[in-house]
Amino acid sequence: MATEKAPDASHYVLIASGYKNDAAPEKFSYENDSTPVSATSKNNSTADLVVCQHNWNSTWSSDSFSHWHECSICKGKGDIAAHTYDQETVNEQYKASSATCLSGTTYYMSCVCGAKGADTFEIGDKDPDNHSGILNNDWKSNDTNHWKEYSCCRAHTEEAAHSGGTATCQNKAVCSTCNKPYGNLGSHVPASTWSKDASGHWHACQTPNCNEQLAFTAHTPGPAATEDAPQLCTVCSYELAPALEHTHVWGAWISNGDGTHTRTCAKDSSHTETNACSGGIATCQSSAVCAVCNTAYGAKDMTNHTGGTEVRGSVEATTSTEGYTGDTYCCRLYTSDAADGLHYVVLGGRRITDKQPFRQTIAGGIDCV
Repeated sequence: MATEKAPDASHYVLIASGYKNDAAPEKFSYENDSTPVSATSKNNSTADLVVCQHNWNSTWSSDSFSHWHECSICKGKGDIAAHTYDQETVNEQYKASSATCLSGTTYYMSCVCGAKGADTFEIGDKDPDNHSGILNNDWKSNDTNHWKEYSCCRAHTEEAAHSGGTATCQNKAVCSTCNKPYGNLGSHVPASTWSKDASGHWHACQTPNCNEQLAFTAHTPGPAATEDAPQLCTVCSYELAPALEHTHVWGAWISNGDGTHTRTCAKDSSHTETNACSGGIATCQSSAVCAVCNTAYGAKDMTNHTGGTEVRGSVEATTSTEGYTGDTYCCRLYTSDAADGLHYVVLGGRRITDKQPFRQTIAGGIDCV
């Protein structure tokens, strides 16, 4: 085919327009010169057949689905192709996110025409100070430190050594910040006084629930027990042996003048023993003498006549006169002293009584004077 005007560097020649799918520029040849016939899309459904000395832009033109080079003369589209997002271009316009604690900077994949895709790629170093998660307020801890953690990377912040609280021998100190027990147990707190039993003595720990026996030692025996004092440990005064039972050291029996006698312990005068007098023989002349305290006690025994008795003045009865049984006398020899009118008893030629007033014998009875 031929046209009146030929295309040049600023003009093109329109040959026909129609449906895009029907365009077949290869079926035409331009007879004016060797400029080829080409189809240029006007929209998604129509196209033009033109003769143009195309001047294709070096930059891409594009829509949502494809890209092309546009002719500056006829505005036709060349090198039309669907987008392929295979380019990893580091450019701010493709930046999806800044580097975080978990990843480097991410960019969207792009097409050779510059169109931005949906997929991303990562490049560069992580940024440990840019956290993608939240900071948990709960304290985390180990034996020495406590800290808070970011939910994203578990990075620590506000980390510090445990502090505060007071350790005892039963429990570690509790950190005043995170409430975790930490460190070593504390020391025992010994009582100032001794605790003791039969096995020994010790200082008890005053910390509640602690049964530690501090400085446990066997007892040190003091002097042996006596009647006055038990045997004690010289350290804690634990009684090792009780005081001995009292042993009396009795003095002599002393008459109480009432038929009893008493003796007193020489160790303790409050300890006494009193018994009734006993022993000895009472006579018609004297009381019995106690065999224990050697003191006369009780009444005379008027039935016990010393030396026996004799009958005097008995008369035998005859056929003409009555008889007389006589009078009974103690068998003592009485003598008198005419000068003073007193008498005394002599036995075996020895005077044995003081002078006594003379008493007339009572007929029919016994005179024991």
